[in-house]
Amino acid sequence: MAHSPSEPAHAPSEPAHAPSKPAHAPSEPAQPRRAGVGLVLEARGRGPSFVAELAPGGSADRSGQVRVGDQLLRVDGQIIQGLTPADLSQIISGPEGTSVRLSFRRITSNFFSEDEDNFELTLVRCVPQVNINRKP
Repeated sequence: MAHSPSEPAHAPSEPAHAPSKPAHAPSEPAQPRRAGVGLVLEARGRGPSFVAELAPGGSADRSGQVRVGDQLLRVDGQIIQGLTPADLSQIISGPEGTSVRLSFRRITSNFFSEDEDNFELTLVRCVPQVNINRKP
C-alpha cells in the first residue's frame, strides 16, 4: 500500500511517535520555591523601613524577637538605607529553607527616658506555618 506525501510511513515495529525523553532519563531537580520570613515592612519613599506587621506563623513571628515598630537596618550585612519595601522584599526573600541575617533597631521610651537597642538574628525563609490551635 502506498503512503500519501502527507502521511508518514512507519515500519510495522516502529511506534507512531517517539517519546520526548527516554523513560530512564533523570528528571531535572525542582527549583526550590521562593519564600520570605513573614515581615510586612513600611516606609515613606526611600526612608527608613519599619516592621508594620508580622505574618502569623512566619519565621519572624515564631522567633519571638521581632516586634511591630522595629526598624530594619541591614540584610545579610548590607545596609539597606534608601531601599523601598519592594526592593527589600526582593533581597529578603529567597529559596525556601535558606537563611537570612537581619539587623534591627528598637527604640523604647517611657516618661523618663528613651532607650535604643540594636539586635541581629538569623531567620529561615519559609512559607508561614499557621497553628490553628494557637491562642491570640
